[in-house]
This record gives sequence, structure tokens and C-alpha cells, in this order.
Amino acid sequence: MNQMPKRFPTKSADRALAGMLGPVTCVIQLEMGFDYKLDEKRLKRAVSLLTEKVPLLGCCFVPKLFRPYFKRLEIEEFKLFHMTSDKTEFEDFKNERMDFFNGPQIETCLYRFDSKDRFLIKVSHLVCDAAGVKEIASELSKIFNRLKDDPNFKPEPDIEDYRGFWQIVRQVPWYAIPRIIYNYMCEIYRAKFPGHSHVVPIQKVFGDKIQLFTKHINETQFACLNTYAKEKHTTINDVLVTAIIRALSKTGTLKPGKALRLGMAIDLRRYLPEKKARSIANFSSLELFNYGKNVEKDFESTLIRVAQKTNKRKSSWLGLSAFVSTYPMLWSLPFFVLKVAGSKGWEMKSSSPNSFDWLTNMGVIQKERVNFDGEPSTAWLLVPGCVLPMLFFGCSGYNETLTLSWSIGPDDMNERVTQSFFDLVVSELPLSGENE
Repeated sequence: MNQMPKRFPTKSADRALAGMLGPVTCVIQLEMGFDYKLDEKRLKRAVSLLTEKVPLLGCCFVPKLFRPYFKRLEIEEFKLFHMTSDKTEFEDFKNERMDFFNGPQIETCLYRFDSKDRFLIKVSHLVCDAAGVKEIASELSKIFNRLKDDPNFKPEPDIEDYRGFWQIVRQVPWYAIPRIIYNYMCEIYRAKFPGHSHVVPIQKVFGDKIQLFTKHINETQFACLNTYAKEKHTTINDVLVTAIIRALSKTGTLKPGKALRLGMAIDLRRYLPEKKARSIANFSSLELFNYGKNVEKDFESTLIRVAQKTNKRKSSWLGLSAFVSTYPMLWSLPFFVLKVAGSKGWEMKSSSPNSFDWLTNMGVIQKERVNFDGEPSTAWLLVPGCVLPMLFFGCSGYNETLTLSWSIGPDDMNERVTQSFFDLVVSELPLSGENE
């Protein structure tokens, strides 16, 4: 077995995310429901072994001023696996922050009620993005199933360093650089002009607590959505973005001169061979979607315009514009500068007139890859929490269903506004075989 290192280097994206801590929780969660009881002792053992298989999960983040690193912990001293039969306790655990600087980068909780279980995996965004969380869940299921036949099984640690962005940069030909720079300049322009954005009116709250919500689209509704997307020769993501833009235009008062914008997370694994990374990592970038000022009267016309915009960006090095400025800066700046720039920068951005809300498509959870003695009946990913006056929300798919998740700082008004917004989103979606 490979010798386990005592420390691991951080990457630029890890350090940038650590710099955001405070306004943003930097926690991504995967929640699964089972129509049967899991073997809790084997599951607890599997979680412990997972920190051997994926060593970063058993580390704390050491925030050195210039070059932070991950330090291996004595994992037996920490409680990685929680179990409860109290729903309130389970929900509280879901909304809790993680202590990245003193504890491991993973925690789990099994909620048992009647003859069913819910299992939650909390992972630090400092070690990976949503695609990485799905890989972690897959590795956990493999270990869990292996322990059934081999109780003494111990996995081989993955200690090779395949987390750097250079493996993506290597896939980009030199002749693409001028186009990427041009895309970056266009994105700067779209972010600045018009000078005001129309957003979901989230109120600023004080404190660091967050509250997570979900809204589910069932199999029948998803089938209608999928059929509609195919008939219109678009993607489900295009249809969803269309519904979001239309719902946003109907939320509050869309004043003349205000633009409908969305920040979007882009998975850069699209540029890797087989679109797959060799280890868990933060391989997501950011892209601005600027729809403009006016929304068409009918859904299909809006969809055509959304699809045209997204197809144009997909054909021109989508997500790589950030390399022009952001990632070179992240690589070169010391951590204490990133810490100040990250937290203060997000606070300033959220209060500026051209701030915008953030959408992340976290992709499909493949049911065969989260098999724990059987496939979950339900599964979804939860977005990181945010206490700033901007809306963080996302979507994930599982077994022909779709789940929307979002976070706010606990506040009755914010809860009513966001619930109303997502009710509007769902009402805009073609979920009944025809679009109103």
C-alpha cells in the first residue's frame, strides 16, 4: 500500500473558495432516500475508509498566509458519521457549516424513520465541486458494498496529484487564445452594461446561519419536460434557463434599463479526454449569461433566444474566459490577499446595482453509481449556502426526476420571496404536455 503523505498541496481554485468562506458556506451536499434500512455499522466503517481512499477528505485546510495546504488528521478523533431518528436534528445538520480549518472535509448523517433511511453526504467545496461530490458518493458505495463480502477490506489510497487546472489548459490549442481573450472582453462588457440587473429581491441578513430548500419535479413531469426539449431541438438546461428568465422577469418590477442576467457555473471537464477527471477536484469555472432587457410574450420565443445564446457560447470555448484574468491571479496571489478579496469582493458585488443571481447545473446522479445494497429511491444535490443578498440556486437530476435547490439566510420575507420565485419557475416549465 502507498505511503500516506502528511500534507497535500492546495490548488488555485481551492484557495479562492477558502477565501470566500464567511458569506458562502462552501459546502456541497448529496442527499439520498432509501426504501429500506441501510447497515449503519458497515456504512460508518465505509465512511472512515473513504478518507483513506480519498486522502484529502481526511485533512484539514491549513490557512498559511502564502501557500496553504491540506494536513492529514488523526481521523479517529473526529465524528464523520452521525445517526438520528429526529427529523429536526437531521435538517439542522444539513444547514450547519463545516469547520474546514480544524476538521475533515467530509461529514455524513443517516436519518432513520419507520422502515426507511435518508443519507446525507456533506463535502467541502475546498476539495471538489459537485461532479467531485458525485465521485465521492460513488467511491463510498463501492467500499460499502465491498465490505459486505470482505469485512477486512482496505482501499488503496489515491495519492497521485491530478487536481491542477494545467491538465485542462493542455487541451486548449494555442490558436484558441485570441478567441478566449475576445470572449473575456465581451463578458466584461455584458457584466457592466446595462449598469443595473433585475434580480430576485433578497434581503440582507445578519449572522452566518443558512437555510436550504428544495423543489422536486417528478417522473411524469420530467417526461413532459424532456419530450418538449427534444421536440424543440434544445436541451433540458435551455428549457430550465428559459423558465428562470421568464420567472425572473415576473418577480418584482422589471424596470426599463435593467438587464436579466445569471451567473452560471461551467464544468470544465468537458475539455478533458472522455470528459472525466482522474481525481476529485474543483474543475468548475464561471460564465455570465446576459439575456437582455425584454422578454417575449410566449415561452417558445424566449426558448429560441436562450438556445441561440447558449449554443453560440458552447461553440466558442465556454468557461475558459476566466483563465484570462481570474486563475492567473489566483495562482499568483498569497492566500491572505485572496481571503480579503474573496469575502469583501463578494459582499461588494452583492450590494452593487449590477449584481446577479447564480445558477449551477450540478448534473445527473447516475443511480448505478450510488448503489448501497440497492439503488436509492430519490437523490439530489444541494447548493452551497449563502447569506449575501443574492440567490444561489442549482439543479440536479436522478432517475428521470429533477430537483431545484437554493439557499438563503434565514428570514421569513426571503423565504416567501424565493418560494414564490420557484413556484413561478415551475409554472413556466412545460410539465403537462403543453406549455401555457
